[in-house]
Amino acid sequence: IFLADFVVEDGVPTLRNTRQLQPGAQHGFYQVDDWSPDGARLLVSAHPRAGQGVASLDIYRYDLASGRFRRLMQTPDWDHFAHYSADGRQIYWASTRDLGVKFRSVEGLNWRRDIRTELWVMGADGADPRRLTFFNMRGHRDQAWFRSRVFAASRVFVGDNLALLDGTRVVAVLGYEAAGGQINGALAVIDLAARATQSPAAPGHPQ
Repeated sequence: IFLADFVVEDGVPTLRNTRQLQPGAQHGFYQVDDWSPDGARLLVSAHPRAGQGVASLDIYRYDLASGRFRRLMQTPDWDHFAHYSADGRQIYWASTRDLGVKFRSVEGLNWRRDIRTELWVMGADGADPRRLTFFNMRGHRDQAWFRSRVFAASRVFVGDNLALLDGTRVVAVLGYEAAGGQINGALAVIDLAARATQSPAAPGHPQ
């Protein structure tokens, strides 16, 4: 991870005070997903623990002032694409949690053969994680909506996402394997109010 100060001198933009961060015991992969609204923290997808596999990414919070690199979950799942809500109180991210995903290979783009994820939300400190979507659950309205409005895919991969400023909706990229093995994507606007208490027994659907 590289951080630098962005400055403009005599009308020319440049970077100053560049520094490198490599938290953790292994340094194979870091993805900076988001800044906190106050600019004090970073959300990072990484697998920095010794022996941690690349298919078991976790979400970490990096505090710029203290240098503390804190893991926000304790699961073996693939957790990725973490973003703060506009008020900084919640984090939305994509996860394979509860889906039983087993990767045959993660070399190159092979992970795309098996990936399935859903959108989750948790507190900014990692507390109270809750699943928001059910695109990969057979018989659920989320899956029915996707198959009727987008494509009759066997797997859906919730990717990058963004919580809207008013806090009522999240826009998310939904990846899927189309005919001939081509990987396509669609954008979905997910109504959070309709999912405040959603469970598999009380489904909603994207708007």
